[in-house]
Amino acid sequence: MMVDSTALYRAAGVSAAVALVALVVSAVALALFFGGAGRVFGPINDVFIAVALIALVLPILAVDRITGTQGGLWLRIVTVAAITGVALAAIGQLLLVVGVIDLQTIQRYLNFHYSVTLDLFGGDVSSNAASYYTTGLKGRYEETRIADDHLLGDATYKVGTVSGGRVIDDEIPALNALNERLRDDYIGEVQAGVDRWNKVIEKSGIEFRLKLPHKGFHREIGNFAGHHISPDGEVLTEAQWNAHRDDWMPGAADYTFVQAMMHGRVVEPGKFANWIAPPRRGIHTKPIDFEYVRFN
Repeated sequence: MMVDSTALYRAAGVSAAVALVALVVSAVALALFFGGAGRVFGPINDVFIAVALIALVLPILAVDRITGTQGGLWLRIVTVAAITGVALAAIGQLLLVVGVIDLQTIQRYLNFHYSVTLDLFGGDVSSNAASYYTTGLKGRYEETRIADDHLLGDATYKVGTVSGGRVIDDEIPALNALNERLRDDYIGEVQAGVDRWNKVIEKSGIEFRLKLPHKGFHREIGNFAGHHISPDGEVLTEAQWNAHRDDWMPGAADYTFVQAMMHGRVVEPGKFANWIAPPRRGIHTKPIDFEYVRFN
């Protein structure tokens, strides 16, 4: 049953006014949130943005009705796309309130934290690491399980570097590549964890897969420092990097998004903040609320 045009226009006017008021309230809530008035204003902002988006549906329908058949098929397509867009955006804002974060944002944070952690292993080529190894102060990961002479006098190891505008492997003495060897061991463990995450995503019927970026991505220490390398390992110009930076790494909007989901500290035993997934069990199968530390 088609709604009378007069009634639709009247309802659209009221709905537009509601959208305007909701936007004003959300702006005030956002200002209070960043002003330190309390994290509760983050979800308030999200709710009122969702209200504003939903309230735009009737004005969109009213515009579609006014144009009638003059707009043709293209306007009808635009109307459907606009309504779908505001509905999805409203759902996204409401999901923020319950602490749901999208996989694309998780990927950007994964890129950032993974890349800065790789720098913690030090330079790719290190004479200090070689000295510590030969004097017995430093060892490789699972040293006793490695089938070699443990002296590394003639051994070599491949280390990534940039040459001629592309990433290549450079064969260097294994003693000088101990940091890189340990970094590669770490990468293998992280990849195993990401694979476990992807199995969960796959079981949920979602096609998206998390992926570790190239080891040269966003590096500040070692052979890749000073180079702009994409997550796929392509050497880029600074302009190309800057153009895609917020596609690959968390930006200001991501930080605002994540901070808005953190609705206050939780310190009670057995309880968890809304942004932390509760573990299935405690350490060594202890209860979740087990008192690990006692203050007497």
